[in-house]
Amino acid sequence: MVIGNPPYLGEAGRGGPWIAALMRGREAQSGRSTLSYFEVDGKPLNERNPKWLNDLYVRFTRLSQWLLEQSGLGIHGFITNHSYLDSPTFRGIRWALLATYGQLFLVDLHGNLKRKEVTPEGYKDDNVFDIEQGVAIGLFVKRPAGAHEVATTRVRHTDCWGERAAKYDSLLARDATPATGVDIGPRPSFYLFKPFDDVGTEGYDEWPSVTDIFPIRSVGIVTARDALTVHHSAEEVWSVVSDVARSDAEDVRQRYGLGRDVRDWRVAWAQDDLRHAGPSKDDVAPILYRPFDTRFTYYTGESRGFLCYPRAEVMGHMLAGHNLALITSRMTKGEVFRHAQVTRNIAEVICMSPNSPWKKSGLGSTDRGTF
Repeated sequence: MVIGNPPYLGEAGRGGPWIAALMRGREAQSGRSTLSYFEVDGKPLNERNPKWLNDLYVRFTRLSQWLLEQSGLGIHGFITNHSYLDSPTFRGIRWALLATYGQLFLVDLHGNLKRKEVTPEGYKDDNVFDIEQGVAIGLFVKRPAGAHEVATTRVRHTDCWGERAAKYDSLLARDATPATGVDIGPRPSFYLFKPFDDVGTEGYDEWPSVTDIFPIRSVGIVTARDALTVHHSAEEVWSVVSDVARSDAEDVRQRYGLGRDVRDWRVAWAQDDLRHAGPSKDDVAPILYRPFDTRFTYYTGESRGFLCYPRAEVMGHMLAGHNLALITSRMTKGEVFRHAQVTRNIAEVICMSPNSPWKKSGLGSTDRGTF
Protein backbone atom coordinates (compact mmCIF):
# COMPACT_ATOMS: atom_id res chain seq x y z
CA MET A 1 0.00 0.00 0.00
CA VAL A 2 1.17 3.50 -0.82
CA ILE A 3 -0.59 6.25 1.16
CA GLY A 4 0.07 9.93 1.70
CA ASN A 5 -0.73 13.61 1.20
CA PRO A 6 1.96 14.72 -1.25
CA PRO A 7 2.86 18.39 -1.65
CA TYR A 8 1.39 20.52 -4.43
CA LEU A 9 3.66 22.86 -6.37
CA GLY A 10 2.75 23.68 -9.95
CA GLU A 11 5.97 25.60 -10.68
CA ALA A 12 8.21 22.70 -9.72
CA GLY A 13 10.01 22.14 -13.04
CA ARG A 14 10.73 18.74 -14.58
CA GLY A 15 12.40 17.28 -11.49
CA GLY A 16 15.29 14.82 -11.47
CA PRO A 17 16.14 12.74 -14.56
CA TRP A 18 14.65 9.50 -13.18
CA ILE A 19 11.15 10.80 -12.43
CA ALA A 20 11.18 13.13 -15.46
CA ALA A 21 11.82 10.13 -17.72
CA LEU A 22 9.21 8.00 -15.94
CA MET A 23 6.59 10.73 -16.35
CA ARG A 24 7.30 10.64 -20.07
CA GLY A 25 7.09 6.88 -20.45
CA ARG A 26 10.61 5.57 -19.97
CA GLU A 27 12.37 3.83 -17.10
CA ALA A 28 15.78 5.47 -17.00
CA GLN A 29 17.67 2.48 -15.61
CA SER A 30 16.18 -0.32 -17.69
CA GLY A 31 15.41 1.81 -20.74
CA ARG A 32 12.07 0.05 -21.18
CA SER A 33 8.94 1.89 -22.28
CA THR A 34 6.16 2.40 -19.79
CA LEU A 35 3.03 4.52 -19.41
CA SER A 36 3.46 8.23 -20.09
CA TYR A 37 1.45 11.04 -18.52
CA PHE A 38 2.13 13.07 -21.64
CA GLU A 39 0.24 10.68 -23.93
CA VAL A 40 -3.28 9.29 -24.30
CA ASP A 41 -3.51 5.78 -25.71
CA GLY A 42 -0.05 6.16 -27.21
CA LYS A 43 -0.77 9.53 -28.84
CA PRO A 44 0.92 12.74 -27.61
CA LEU A 45 -1.19 15.29 -25.74
CA ASN A 46 -0.01 18.13 -27.99
CA GLU A 47 -0.54 20.60 -25.15
CA ARG A 48 1.16 23.94 -25.70
CA ASN A 49 1.54 24.49 -21.97
CA PRO A 50 1.88 21.10 -20.22
CA LYS A 51 3.91 22.41 -17.26
CA TRP A 52 1.13 21.64 -14.75
CA LEU A 53 1.85 17.96 -15.37
CA ASN A 54 5.07 18.55 -13.44
CA ASP A 55 3.21 19.49 -10.25
CA LEU A 56 4.77 17.62 -7.33
CA TYR A 57 1.59 15.67 -6.52
CA VAL A 58 1.55 14.35 -10.10
CA ARG A 59 5.12 13.08 -9.72
CA PHE A 60 4.24 11.39 -6.44
CA THR A 61 1.24 9.79 -8.15
CA ARG A 62 3.53 8.45 -10.88
CA LEU A 63 6.00 7.18 -8.29
CA SER A 64 3.22 5.35 -6.44
CA GLN A 65 1.99 3.86 -9.70
CA TRP A 66 5.50 2.64 -10.53
CA LEU A 67 5.92 1.05 -7.08
CA LEU A 68 2.66 -0.86 -7.43
CA GLU A 69 3.63 -1.91 -10.95
CA GLN A 70 6.80 -3.41 -9.48
CA SER A 71 4.94 -5.26 -6.73
CA GLY A 72 2.18 -6.43 -9.06
CA LEU A 73 -0.63 -5.59 -6.64
CA GLY A 74 -1.56 -3.10 -3.93
CA ILE A 75 -3.56 -0.01 -3.06
CA HIS A 76 -2.73 3.64 -3.71
CA GLY A 77 -4.35 6.08 -1.26
CA PHE A 78 -3.60 9.79 -1.75
CA ILE A 79 -5.35 13.04 -0.94
CA THR A 80 -4.22 15.56 -3.53
CA ASN A 81 -5.10 18.53 -5.69
CA HIS A 82 -8.36 17.57 -7.47
CA SER A 83 -7.47 19.09 -10.87
CA TYR A 84 -6.57 15.71 -12.33
CA LEU A 85 -10.22 14.64 -12.19
CA ASP A 86 -11.36 16.81 -15.10
CA SER A 87 -8.67 19.17 -16.43
CA PRO A 88 -7.95 18.59 -20.15
CA THR A 89 -4.21 18.85 -19.47
CA PHE A 90 -4.40 15.81 -17.16
CA ARG A 91 -6.17 13.43 -19.53
CA GLY A 92 -2.89 11.50 -19.99
CA ILE A 93 -2.77 10.84 -16.25
CA ARG A 94 -6.33 9.59 -16.27
CA TRP A 95 -5.66 7.26 -19.18
CA ALA A 96 -2.52 5.87 -17.51
CA LEU A 97 -4.39 5.25 -14.24
CA LEU A 98 -7.19 3.47 -16.10
CA ALA A 99 -4.58 1.31 -17.84
CA THR A 100 -2.91 0.31 -14.55
CA TYR A 101 -5.60 -0.08 -11.92
CA GLY A 102 -8.67 -2.30 -11.90
CA GLN A 103 -10.67 -0.05 -9.58
CA LEU A 104 -10.57 3.72 -8.96
CA PHE A 105 -12.53 5.19 -6.05
CA LEU A 106 -12.66 8.99 -5.96
CA VAL A 107 -14.04 11.36 -3.32
CA ASP A 108 -14.00 14.94 -4.59
CA LEU A 109 -13.85 17.18 -1.51
CA HIS A 110 -14.08 20.34 -3.66
CA GLY A 111 -13.34 23.56 -1.71
CA ASN A 112 -11.57 25.18 -4.65
CA LEU A 113 -11.35 28.86 -3.72
CA LYS A 114 -9.56 29.63 -6.98
CA ARG A 115 -12.60 28.41 -8.90
CA LYS A 116 -14.92 30.03 -6.34
CA GLU A 117 -16.76 26.75 -5.90
CA VAL A 118 -20.15 26.70 -4.20
CA THR A 119 -22.44 23.78 -3.45
CA PRO A 120 -24.97 22.69 -6.10
CA GLU A 121 -27.55 24.65 -4.10
CA GLY A 122 -25.41 27.78 -4.24
CA TYR A 123 -24.22 27.73 -0.63
CA LYS A 124 -20.73 28.13 0.82
CA ASP A 125 -18.22 25.39 0.04
CA ASP A 126 -15.12 25.18 2.24
CA ASN A 127 -11.77 23.50 1.79
CA VAL A 128 -10.93 20.76 4.28
CA PHE A 129 -7.46 22.33 4.59
CA ASP A 130 -6.26 25.91 4.93
CA ILE A 131 -5.45 26.17 1.22
CA GLU A 132 -7.11 27.60 -1.89
CA GLN A 133 -6.73 24.54 -4.12
CA GLY A 134 -9.57 22.01 -4.06
CA VAL A 135 -8.66 18.45 -3.07
CA ALA A 136 -9.80 14.88 -3.62
CA ILE A 137 -9.18 11.47 -2.09
CA GLY A 138 -8.09 8.81 -4.55
CA LEU A 139 -8.11 5.09 -3.72
CA PHE A 140 -6.75 3.01 -6.59
CA VAL A 141 -6.69 -0.79 -6.45
CA LYS A 142 -4.25 -2.91 -8.45
CA ARG A 143 -4.88 -6.63 -8.52
CA PRO A 144 -2.43 -9.29 -9.77
CA ALA A 145 -4.32 -9.78 -13.01
CA GLY A 146 -1.79 -8.49 -15.51
CA ALA A 147 -2.74 -6.08 -18.24
CA HIS A 148 -6.38 -5.17 -18.79
CA GLU A 149 -8.43 -2.98 -21.05
CA VAL A 150 -8.94 0.64 -20.04
CA ALA A 151 -12.67 0.25 -20.61
CA THR A 152 -12.92 -2.49 -17.97
CA THR A 153 -11.63 -0.37 -15.07
CA ARG A 154 -14.30 0.41 -12.51
CA VAL A 155 -14.45 4.12 -11.64
CA ARG A 156 -16.66 5.27 -8.78
CA HIS A 157 -17.04 8.96 -7.94
CA THR A 158 -18.43 10.71 -4.84
CA ASP A 159 -18.90 14.44 -4.20
CA CYS A 160 -18.56 15.99 -0.75
CA TRP A 161 -19.87 19.58 -0.55
CA GLY A 162 -20.46 22.12 2.19
CA GLU A 163 -18.73 23.79 5.10
CA ARG A 164 -15.58 22.30 6.57
CA ALA A 165 -17.17 20.89 9.74
CA ALA A 166 -19.91 19.22 7.70
CA LYS A 167 -17.32 17.62 5.43
CA TYR A 168 -15.39 16.31 8.44
CA ASP A 169 -18.61 14.88 9.87
CA SER A 170 -19.47 13.21 6.56
CA LEU A 171 -16.05 11.63 6.30
CA LEU A 172 -16.05 10.43 9.92
CA ALA A 173 -19.57 9.04 9.56
CA ARG A 174 -18.57 7.43 6.25
CA ASP A 175 -21.36 9.26 4.45
CA ALA A 176 -18.89 10.40 1.78
CA THR A 177 -17.35 7.12 0.65
CA PRO A 178 -17.11 5.23 -2.63
CA ALA A 179 -20.16 3.23 -1.50
CA THR A 180 -22.28 6.39 -1.64
CA GLY A 181 -21.06 7.45 -5.07
CA VAL A 182 -21.93 6.60 -8.63
CA ASP A 183 -20.16 4.47 -11.21
CA ILE A 184 -18.94 6.40 -14.22
CA GLY A 185 -17.56 5.26 -17.54
CA PRO A 186 -14.74 7.56 -18.63
CA ARG A 187 -14.81 7.85 -22.40
CA PRO A 188 -12.34 9.01 -25.03
CA SER A 189 -10.67 11.29 -25.46
CA PHE A 190 -10.77 13.11 -22.14
CA TYR A 191 -11.56 10.14 -19.88
CA LEU A 192 -13.16 12.39 -17.26
CA PHE A 193 -13.15 11.15 -13.67
CA LYS A 194 -16.41 12.99 -12.92
CA PRO A 195 -20.01 12.31 -13.91
CA PHE A 196 -20.76 13.88 -17.27
CA ASP A 197 -24.22 14.64 -18.64
CA ASP A 198 -23.89 13.80 -22.32
CA VAL A 199 -27.50 14.61 -23.23
CA GLY A 200 -27.48 16.71 -26.37
CA THR A 201 -23.82 16.01 -27.15
CA GLU A 202 -24.44 13.40 -29.84
CA GLY A 203 -22.05 14.01 -32.70
CA TYR A 204 -19.88 16.38 -30.66
CA ASP A 205 -16.69 14.40 -31.28
CA GLU A 206 -17.33 14.48 -35.04
CA TRP A 207 -16.87 18.27 -35.21
CA PRO A 208 -13.38 19.75 -35.65
CA SER A 209 -11.86 21.13 -32.47
CA VAL A 210 -10.78 24.73 -32.00
CA THR A 211 -7.17 23.55 -31.88
CA ASP A 212 -7.59 21.93 -35.30
CA ILE A 213 -9.12 25.06 -36.80
CA PHE A 214 -6.48 27.44 -35.41
CA PRO A 215 -2.98 26.00 -35.89
CA ILE A 216 -1.44 29.19 -34.47
CA ARG A 217 -2.67 29.41 -30.91
CA SER A 218 -1.60 29.74 -27.30
CA VAL A 219 -2.90 30.53 -23.87
CA GLY A 220 -2.81 34.17 -22.85
CA ILE A 221 0.08 36.18 -21.43
CA VAL A 222 1.38 35.13 -18.02
CA THR A 223 2.85 38.19 -16.32
CA ALA A 224 3.91 36.49 -13.04
CA ARG A 225 3.52 39.95 -11.44
CA ASP A 226 0.22 41.56 -12.45
CA ALA A 227 0.49 44.44 -9.98
CA LEU A 228 3.82 45.48 -11.45
CA THR A 229 3.18 44.88 -15.14
CA VAL A 230 -0.50 45.76 -15.75
CA HIS A 231 -1.99 49.23 -15.13
CA HIS A 232 -5.06 51.28 -15.98
CA SER A 233 -3.27 53.80 -18.19
CA ALA A 234 -0.32 53.97 -20.56
CA GLU A 235 1.16 56.74 -18.39
CA GLU A 236 1.15 54.51 -15.30
CA VAL A 237 2.92 51.71 -17.18
CA TRP A 238 5.55 54.06 -18.55
CA SER A 239 6.21 55.54 -15.10
CA VAL A 240 6.71 52.07 -13.60
CA VAL A 241 8.86 50.84 -16.50
CA SER A 242 11.10 53.92 -16.33
CA ASP A 243 11.54 53.53 -12.58
CA VAL A 244 12.25 49.77 -12.69
CA ALA A 245 14.78 50.15 -15.52
CA ARG A 246 16.93 52.71 -13.71
CA SER A 247 16.66 51.46 -10.10
CA ASP A 248 18.57 48.95 -8.02
CA ALA A 249 17.01 45.46 -8.09
CA GLU A 250 16.47 45.22 -4.32
CA ASP A 251 14.99 48.72 -4.22
CA VAL A 252 12.52 47.65 -6.93
CA ARG A 253 11.65 44.49 -5.00
CA GLN A 254 10.90 46.47 -1.84
CA ARG A 255 9.14 49.41 -3.51
CA TYR A 256 6.71 47.24 -5.46
CA GLY A 257 6.32 44.44 -2.90
CA LEU A 258 7.53 41.78 -5.33
CA GLY A 259 8.65 39.19 -2.82
CA ARG A 260 11.09 36.48 -3.78
CA ASP A 261 11.98 35.57 -7.34
CA VAL A 262 10.42 32.45 -8.85
CA ARG A 263 11.80 30.00 -11.37
CA ASP A 264 10.70 31.85 -14.51
CA TRP A 265 10.53 35.46 -13.30
CA ARG A 266 13.20 37.51 -11.59
CA VAL A 267 13.55 41.22 -10.92
CA ALA A 268 16.96 41.27 -12.59
CA TRP A 269 15.58 39.59 -15.73
CA ALA A 270 12.75 42.10 -15.92
CA GLN A 271 15.26 44.96 -15.64
CA ASP A 272 17.54 43.47 -18.32
CA ASP A 273 14.56 43.13 -20.68
CA LEU A 274 13.49 46.73 -20.13
CA ARG A 275 17.00 48.10 -20.56
CA HIS A 276 17.59 46.07 -23.72
CA ALA A 277 14.33 47.44 -25.15
CA GLY A 278 15.30 51.01 -24.41
CA PRO A 279 12.94 51.30 -22.65
CA SER A 280 10.73 52.78 -25.36
CA LYS A 281 7.21 54.16 -25.20
CA ASP A 282 6.53 52.26 -28.43
CA ASP A 283 6.40 49.05 -26.40
CA VAL A 284 3.51 50.21 -24.18
CA ALA A 285 0.45 48.30 -25.39
CA PRO A 286 -3.21 47.81 -24.44
CA ILE A 287 -3.99 44.39 -23.01
CA LEU A 288 -7.34 42.66 -22.47
CA TYR A 289 -7.08 41.93 -18.75
CA ARG A 290 -10.63 40.82 -17.88
CA PRO A 291 -13.95 40.80 -19.78
CA PHE A 292 -14.44 44.29 -21.26
CA ASP A 293 -11.55 45.51 -19.09
CA THR A 294 -8.70 46.79 -21.26
CA ARG A 295 -5.58 47.97 -19.43
CA PHE A 296 -1.95 48.58 -20.42
CA THR A 297 1.35 46.75 -20.14
CA TYR A 298 4.86 46.90 -21.54
CA TYR A 299 5.43 44.29 -24.22
CA THR A 300 8.82 43.28 -25.68
CA GLY A 301 7.97 39.70 -26.67
CA GLU A 302 10.90 38.31 -24.67
CA SER A 303 10.14 35.37 -22.40
CA ARG A 304 11.28 35.55 -18.77
CA GLY A 305 11.62 39.29 -19.04
CA PHE A 306 9.30 42.04 -17.82
CA LEU A 307 6.48 39.62 -18.68
CA CYS A 308 7.07 36.00 -17.74
CA TYR A 309 5.41 34.33 -20.75
CA PRO A 310 4.47 36.90 -23.45
CA ARG A 311 3.26 34.24 -25.94
CA ALA A 312 4.93 35.98 -28.86
CA GLU A 313 3.86 33.32 -31.38
CA VAL A 314 0.29 34.67 -31.12
CA MET A 315 0.61 38.09 -29.54
CA GLY A 316 3.08 39.20 -32.19
CA HIS A 317 0.28 38.90 -34.72
CA MET A 318 -2.03 40.98 -32.53
CA LEU A 319 0.52 43.79 -32.44
CA ALA A 320 1.45 43.53 -36.12
CA GLY A 321 -1.79 44.94 -37.55
CA HIS A 322 -5.58 44.88 -37.44
CA ASN A 323 -5.96 41.22 -36.56
CA LEU A 324 -8.64 39.57 -34.48
CA ALA A 325 -8.26 36.83 -31.87
CA LEU A 326 -10.95 34.41 -30.75
CA ILE A 327 -10.74 33.67 -27.05
CA THR A 328 -12.51 30.63 -25.70
CA SER A 329 -12.08 28.19 -22.84
CA ARG A 330 -11.35 24.51 -22.83
CA MET A 331 -13.28 24.02 -19.61
CA THR A 332 -15.57 26.07 -17.40
CA LYS A 333 -15.87 25.97 -13.65
CA GLY A 334 -19.42 24.77 -13.26
CA GLU A 335 -21.38 27.67 -14.77
CA VAL A 336 -24.21 27.44 -17.25
CA PHE A 337 -22.45 29.99 -19.46
CA ARG A 338 -20.01 28.93 -22.17
CA HIS A 339 -17.72 31.84 -22.81
CA ALA A 340 -16.13 33.34 -25.89
CA GLN A 341 -14.65 36.73 -26.63
CA VAL A 342 -13.06 38.49 -29.58
CA THR A 343 -10.27 41.04 -29.20
CA ARG A 344 -7.90 43.17 -31.26
CA ASN A 345 -5.46 43.44 -28.34
CA ILE A 346 -3.00 41.12 -26.70
CA ALA A 347 -4.68 39.28 -23.83
CA GLU A 348 -3.81 38.11 -20.34
CA VAL A 349 -4.02 34.41 -19.45
CA ILE A 350 -7.22 34.59 -17.37
CA CYS A 351 -8.89 37.42 -19.26
CA MET A 352 -12.15 35.45 -19.05
CA SER A 353 -12.08 35.34 -15.25
CA PRO A 354 -14.77 37.07 -13.15
CA ASN A 355 -12.20 38.82 -10.94
CA SER A 356 -13.68 42.14 -11.98
CA PRO A 357 -17.03 43.99 -11.71
CA TRP A 358 -18.36 41.58 -14.37
CA LYS A 359 -18.57 38.86 -11.73
CA LYS A 360 -21.77 40.50 -10.52
CA SER A 361 -23.31 40.07 -13.94
CA GLY A 362 -23.09 36.28 -13.65
CA LEU A 363 -20.08 35.77 -15.92
CA GLY A 364 -18.24 32.86 -14.36
CA SER A 365 -14.63 31.86 -14.10
CA THR A 366 -13.07 29.86 -16.90
CA ASP A 367 -9.92 28.01 -17.69
CA ARG A 368 -7.18 29.78 -19.61
CA GLY A 369 -8.15 31.32 -22.91
CA THR A 370 -7.16 29.75 -26.20
CA PHE A 371 -6.49 31.70 -29.42
